[in-house]
Amino acid sequence: MKIFTKFSMKNSFVVLLAVILIAIGGIYSGLGIKEEAMPNISIPIVTIYTVYLGADPNDVADNITTPIQKSLSGIGGITDIKGISNENVSIVEADFDYSADIDKGLRDIQDAVNTVTMPENAQKPNISKITMGSFPAMTYSIESSRNINDLTQFVNSTLQPDLSGVSGVASVDVEGLDSNDVYIKLDEQKMKDNNEI
Repeated sequence: MKIFTKFSMKNSFVVLLAVILIAIGGIYSGLGIKEEAMPNISIPIVTIYTVYLGADPNDVADNITTPIQKSLSGIGGITDIKGISNENVSIVEADFDYSADIDKGLRDIQDAVNTVTMPENAQKPNISKITMGSFPAMTYSIESSRNINDLTQFVNSTLQPDLSGVSGVASVDVEGLDSNDVYIKLDEQKMKDNNEI
């Protein structure tokens, strides 16, 4: 420590020059670093999303989720397989080891899922690896006085194709369910007449 102190006292110009060069290098490096809100980090997870219209969770589990899980059991590099069976939808998640080749794993999963016999009403499974860049950049909510069928037709035939045609848009997903809520409006005067309130 004494040697460094003596050197600094005798060569103050050299020390000052070193500090200036380090500061300039730091500023230059800081300005040159690319910043992203959501960097495209590859996570070693592959999801298999399958729509099975009109099926309850038990049918989805028996006919889609369990067969897909069994087909993935022999693939190398997979550390865990999870399955979720909801009404009309099956989601299977395959977790890979971080050292595994995720692109090869994706191809292996596609080959395995192709061997599974799907029910007649089931759509083709959507297989994808998870990356930070795969999350939606924008989410829109649509409200209209139209009935649900007219609104769905408008979104699917007009809005979705228009948004898909925008440069840089990889995909446009439409989600939405018909509401099964029942609203009952009570007549306050009739309730008073019948001594209900």
